[in-house]
Amino acid sequence: MEGYDLVKQEAGSHKSGRPVLKTPLDPQPMLLVLLMVISILFFAVGYGLSSTILQTLGALLFGAEIAAIVGGLTARGAIHQQSTKEANIWRKEHSYGPLYAELKAVRAALSDAKAGKAPLPLRFDNGVDVPRAIIFYQTSPFTLLQWPELRRGYHDTDFRLPTREQLDRVDECATSYNTAIEAARQTAVSFLASYINIAIAALPQSEDYQQRHQQTKHKAPRDLAGDQQNLPDDWYGYIEFVVEFISAPRGDTAGQQLADQWLSHWPDPVSLSPVSGWLLAERPDKAAAYVSDSYPAALQNLPLKTPPPREWIQAIFELAWPDLQQDTQFCAAIEARDNLFKQVQVAVDLLDRGLRDIQRLFEGGDPLV
Repeated sequence: MEGYDLVKQEAGSHKSGRPVLKTPLDPQPMLLVLLMVISILFFAVGYGLSSTILQTLGALLFGAEIAAIVGGLTARGAIHQQSTKEANIWRKEHSYGPLYAELKAVRAALSDAKAGKAPLPLRFDNGVDVPRAIIFYQTSPFTLLQWPELRRGYHDTDFRLPTREQLDRVDECATSYNTAIEAARQTAVSFLASYINIAIAALPQSEDYQQRHQQTKHKAPRDLAGDQQNLPDDWYGYIEFVVEFISAPRGDTAGQQLADQWLSHWPDPVSLSPVSGWLLAERPDKAAAYVSDSYPAALQNLPLKTPPPREWIQAIFELAWPDLQQDTQFCAAIEARDNLFKQVQVAVDLLDRGLRDIQRLFEGGDPLV
């Protein structure tokens, strides 16, 4: 190892026999001390012999040594300053900056959801697997992978201990968040399924349904290939299709089938539904609107093309919402959301202060604009 000698302990001195790093002595300070002693001797001898030449020589040597010491200290200070600058710029570009950007994106997503402006993300990918009842076919747009990656290597030492501990708390909260959100999603499926079943059971009592039944009971059976023109209020036919041809063969209720679709993969089997995210953002109106607006895409490959009316879907979410608000799992997910936001905010503030210090000390000071 350059600059160090690996010297093994002698037998008997330490039983471990581990190599010891010995820092070599720097000869420059020793040489300067020796020259200072010589200059003082020259001056003293010259003074004793009344020799102006020896005194002058001693004074010149002493002055040169002082200048060398000052120059050496200045050079070392400049080298240290340059090394400090380069190290902190590197940390900014490779550690602090990417981590800061990632945390800010997470904070913005949580903030928008808390304000009801966007659905709450169903997960923040931090590399920890959480048991789920749905499959994620796309990667999460929000990640918390920077800190686990730094921690696995040696660049976690770029951070002070309090910052490392705070980032660990963020990682722990992200795992708790992912677990709580999935539990709340499954709870929401159960509640919605119950209210969908109630709404479907009430359909035969509606005047529109009875009128449709009178119009269609003497007609030929519906062509499930979709060639026959849909009748008015044919969304009833869609509900019947779900009951008879989708849920019954699987042993499910129509409510369970629809709720699982709406809150899992909607409007197609690959797209991840944001409906539970809207519920966890405390916007059941937005959740219902997304289900309704997505129905044309959901029905494009089915024989029946008329979706349930928006007000029917809206009523189901409005009825289920008070029960969801009181549910333990749902409340735990809201608490996990708020706790993660709090910890991310603290971490962002720490990194923001550090990045501003680097800017002020090593990048020309505060910006002028």
